[in-house]
Amino acid sequence: MDWRSKPAYRNGSTMHQIDSKSIEPSRWNYPDECEFQGERFRRLKASIESWGGNLQPIQLRHGTEPGIDRDTAVATGKHFESEIVFGHARHRACLELGLPVLIMSDRMSDLDALQMSAMELHGDHRWRPWRLARIVRCSLDSGRFPTLRTLATSLSMDLSETKLLYELGQLPESVRLAYGDLDLNPTHAKKLIEIHSKRPHLLVANAASQSFRSCKSASSVLALLTQVRA
Repeated sequence: MDWRSKPAYRNGSTMHQIDSKSIEPSRWNYPDECEFQGERFRRLKASIESWGGNLQPIQLRHGTEPGIDRDTAVATGKHFESEIVFGHARHRACLELGLPVLIMSDRMSDLDALQMSAMELHGDHRWRPWRLARIVRCSLDSGRFPTLRTLATSLSMDLSETKLLYELGQLPESVRLAYGDLDLNPTHAKKLIEIHSKRPHLLVANAASQSFRSCKSASSVLALLTQVRA
């Protein structure tokens, strides 16, 4: 048996390859273009190209047919398209290389997919603030969870971190783009939120007028974003 057809040890799913163009991004855990432009992504893409495909499968869920709620489709057993739960970078690399993507696919509810997305990001060796912030913000704003506390409990996250991520998710997109693929730590996130609460126009103006391409660290980005001009 080919190794790509062996059963995966999760929910009875199996691993197999499919056309990378047939997959939709996650509605909560979708990345932005910044994540596909840095050195980290270039190394991943080069590795996948050298192996002729991704050796670590991405996780999919069965998506929905147009007009059908995803939880309802799962409950009624209707057939629907595939949506990424995690593994967007591996999928994007395969897509750009014109390669099929190795996947594990499971039938799961919206809540299952949301929790799995958050767990995968939160378990990363580095803090993933922008993606986690999007998950928290979209989950709360959609009304799926009544409070941040219930959301934090459901996603097995600390309440203070969940609150920080939600506030980070309220920052202008231009601020996020200024960081590109540079790692942001919680201390800098708190500073950004504090500055935005006191001087939002300063942050927005600097994000729009500054060039951040030469910045080699998150600290240098923060310095430019908070720079007060004479």
